[in-house]
This record gives sequence, C-alpha cells and structure tokens, in this order.
Amino acid sequence: MIESLKEYQIITQLQEGTDLTQRQIAKNTGLSLGLVNLLLQRMVKKGLVQIEKLNARSLRYILTPKGIAEKVRLTCEYLKNSYAQITSLMEVVAAVIARAWRQGYRDVILYGPGDEVLQILKIALDQQEIEYRFFRSGEEPPMGQFLFIVWTLEDEKRLAPDHHVVNILKVL
Repeated sequence: MIESLKEYQIITQLQEGTDLTQRQIAKNTGLSLGLVNLLLQRMVKKGLVQIEKLNARSLRYILTPKGIAEKVRLTCEYLKNSYAQITSLMEVVAAVIARAWRQGYRDVILYGPGDEVLQILKIALDQQEIEYRFFRSGEEPPMGQFLFIVWTLEDEKRLAPDHHVVNILKVL
C-alpha cells in the first residue's frame, strides 16, 4: 500500500505537469530523488510510464494509458481504504462512548487540533446523537467528570494525569 501510494503521487505529478524532472517530482511529492528514480524505473518496466529522450541531458516521462488506468485503480483503492478507516473509527467511537457511559461519564469533550480527525469524530458523535464540546489543543480544559477524546499524543500526555482520557487513534 505504501509503495502504491508513492507511485500514485508520481503518476499524479506526471499527469498534472509537463516535462517534469525527477528532481521536480521529488520536490513536489516529498520523496527522495533516489526513490523517485527507482519508482520511475519500475513504472517503466510495468508499462505505466514511457521515457522520451528530449536531448542528451533531458528526458520526458509520459504517462501511458495503462498508467492512467493504474491511477484510477489506485484512487479507488485509496477511497475504499479511507472509507474502511472512517467506518472503523466510527465503530470505535461508539464502543468508547458505551464503555465510558457504563463507568458513569455522560459528558464528552473532543480535545485536539481542528483537523480532519475532528471532523470525522464530530460526524460519528452526531450520528449517534451524542452531545459534545470541542476544545482546541492548548486551551484550558474544564475540570469535572468528562470523557476527553483526543487524537494526538501531546494532548493525551497533557490531560491524562487529571482527566479520563481516551486517545481514539490508539484504540483503533
């Protein structure tokens, strides 16, 4: 999966840009130049990419129809995996809430950065009609008998000694 994600990044670069060098692809994707070179060679062998020599020092990488089909396949794979992860996270949230309620916790606080994980947690709680409050990382948390759901190690460490804290990503 990780290598196919890296190939996907390269394929996307080739589809979006013209006459990109390996160095430019590496910079745009955050991959090392050596890894870009290796993956491009593999992709040429698989028939996903063609190399066209422009001059003695320059090459052009062209995405083949098979390469475009591979991008579609990888996109579908990514979407399926993402959906499975989101579904799993929602199930875990339901289980964590049920366990906390059995322990007497009735108030839920989401504590962390305002990112995509927060959005997924909000959807999960809204679907279950569970009320919650959100506090951004670094804000002073309220005292009391709350279930704090966090998704970063920093927030878990900050809250753990004084509060009932569940790092939802550790439970996954």
